[in-house]
Formats: sequence, C-alpha cells, structure tokens
Amino acid sequence: MKIKLLVISLVLSGIQVLSQQNPALEFFKAGEELMENHKFEEAIEPFSKAIDLNPANITFFYHRGYSFFKLRDYQSARSDFKICVGVVPNDPDYNFFLGLSESKLDNFVEALKYFNTAISMNKSKYEYFFHRGIVHLKKRDYKSSLSDFNSSIAINPNHILSYYNRGLANYKLGRNDNACIDWKIALDADANLSVKYYNKICPQVNLDEWHELHNTPNDNIVIKPAFQGGNMDSFTEYVMKNLQYPGNSSFQLNEGRVISRFVVGAKGSIDGVEILQSASKELDEEVKRVIEASGRLWDGGTVNGIPSDFKLTISLKFMFAEKQYKIEEYEASGDDSFAKNDFDSAINFYTKALELDSSNVEIHKKRIAALVKRGSPIPAEINSIGLDKFKKIYYRYNTPDGIHIHSSSENIR
Repeated sequence: MKIKLLVISLVLSGIQVLSQQNPALEFFKAGEELMENHKFEEAIEPFSKAIDLNPANITFFYHRGYSFFKLRDYQSARSDFKICVGVVPNDPDYNFFLGLSESKLDNFVEALKYFNTAISMNKSKYEYFFHRGIVHLKKRDYKSSLSDFNSSIAINPNHILSYYNRGLANYKLGRNDNACIDWKIALDADANLSVKYYNKICPQVNLDEWHELHNTPNDNIVIKPAFQGGNMDSFTEYVMKNLQYPGNSSFQLNEGRVISRFVVGAKGSIDGVEILQSASKELDEEVKRVIEASGRLWDGGTVNGIPSDFKLTISLKFMFAEKQYKIEEYEASGDDSFAKNDFDSAINFYTKALELDSSNVEIHKKRIAALVKRGSPIPAEINSIGLDKFKKIYYRYNTPDGIHIHSSSENIR
C-alpha cells in the first residue's frame, strides 16, 4: 500500500529580537537566506554556528531541525525538535515537527504522542490531522485514520492528498464506494494520483447504483457522517452495548424492532431524534437516550467537501436471549461450513437460522452467497425481502460478507 505524504510548507516562527551587532544573529540570517533558497545542506553550518554562540535561542534549533528534515536526516531533525519541545513544551508547531520526525523514523507511538499534543493545542491546522492520519494508516488503525482525514478535509476541502489517503482508509474498511469517490476527486485534480487504485478497484463499483442507493444526484460527492471513524454498524453496536434496561418489575422485554431517525449535524451534533417504529415505551425512550448522548462521537458528513447535516436511520431488533443464542449458533455453523466449501451444510444452517428470524438480512445474504457458490439460480427471497437492487452486488462480490444495508442516510441540506 503506497501512502502519499504531504510536502511540508513551513511557516517559520518569529525570530527572537537580538541586536544587529550580535554575531549569532548574523549567522542565523545567513542560514535563513540559504534555507529560503532551498540550500538546506549549506544552511546547516551557519545555523550551527549561531547555536554555538547562543544555545538559548530555540529559534536557531527550530530552523536547523527543519533543514535537517528537508535533507531527510530525521535523526538530527528529531534531536533539534526535542530541544525545542523540552524548552517550550506547549508550542504546537514544535510538537508537530517532532511528531513528524518520529513518524519518519517509524516511531509511531512517539509520533502519535506529539501529534496529539499539537492537536490538543491547535485544532485549526489540517496538516496536524493529516499527518496523524498517516501514522494511523501505517499502524493499520483505519478507523482512526479515517476520522483524521475527515477532519483534515473539513478544515481544508481542497487538500487532495487527504482525499487520496481517506480513500485508502475507506478501502481497508471495506467501504469501496466511498473509497472510489475519494480517489475520483484526487484523480480529477492530479491525473497520476490514485490512478492505480481507481483502475483496479473502482470498475467493480457502480457509482450510479451508489447514488441511487443514497438518494443523491450524480453531480454531488457525498461523504456520510462517520461514527468513531466507522459506519452505522459501529453505531448500532454502540447503541446496543449502552442500553440500560429498566429495573422495575413491571417491565417485560417483548420481541420487536425499534426504528429511529435522527439528524447528525455538520459538526457531529445529534438532533431531532424520533421513533418511527416502536417496540415498547421503555425501549423507545432508552434508545432515544443513547442516540442523543452520542453526539460527541460523530464526525459530520460533507457534500462536495462542504460540511452538511444528514438524516440517519437505525433499526434495532430485540428478541429473547435463548432464541438469539440459537440463531447465532446456526449462523456460526453455517459460516464454518461455508469456509470449508461445504455449501449444502451452510445453506441448511442458514435456513434454520432464518426460520427463527426471517427478517435477518445478513443471514439472508450469507445463504444467498452459499446458493451462488453451489451454482443455484437466483434465490426467490432476494425479491421477497426487498433486495432486488442488490442482485448485482451479491453476484459481483460472491462472498458471505457483502455490504451492509440495514441503515440508510439522507442529506437534508
């Protein structure tokens, strides 16, 4: 996986006021002029002489560190930036460049520490989020990298490398549709950027079908809100884990489904929570409470790079634990048989699971995939459960994983 990195454009910090007769300042000015003319190797010597004469001036170390960085001498750059951070620990730029040097040396834990400090002090620089996202990407923490690239793009919608690398994160998370949209944006801006991935992956993704699925016109580039860097599956799991069932003795958990719709604001706030389908008053109120409390965990969505409000819908199904365990047992047995290419047994187990929960779309998808693998004709239940538009998707991927369709989003700008 090739990760494109941002070429740093350094805004130099102010020079400490010194007398014009101060020889340290004269050496510094000579080094600064060389650095501005991209003569970084030649700039090292006058910066070093300035430091020898006045080692208390952190600006001298900062500029020499930057020159080392541009020469790809990351060890020396790290040493100079460490001195800067040691003297002024709360300077975001010092922390950022120390983090950048650590990341170049593959010291990712240290890099994240300094990037986190820089971002905690200044959340207005897209470069900070972008490079932290790169480190998360290298660590294969794709959800965190996606969140950082979202923040980078929110600050600077014209930063093409953020789209490219967000495409990589989306791709690694299995979100090929969003990945292709990001890569297309990068490709339109730079013909050489992302062409390899776009040509390899994106012919398999029907963008017309994606826009139809998300009810958006084809001339809009829509990036849905992300929950902790993930998708609606992550949010569904969060809601189910955080539900607190009423403790009164009169409460009874009836089987049923709660469907709720809510608005994720451009900055990740939650508003307008409503219940579209009720299971019980107690469960409805608890689902609403958990959704309303999740605002701080969302990254807002965008339309054509512009932060926008979105309506999202979540569907939660409740059933008795004993029945749920049996369904999970049948599903696991089906997955095991599928992995062993025993598709007849897999179909049998998935069918038993569906007899207990006929509305389970994920198990329907797995059973369909097993039927396809066995060479059976298109299953009738594709139409019976309203999945006709996904026929091509099931056959294209031809695996039990497929795509997640239990949630929907609608832009409301």
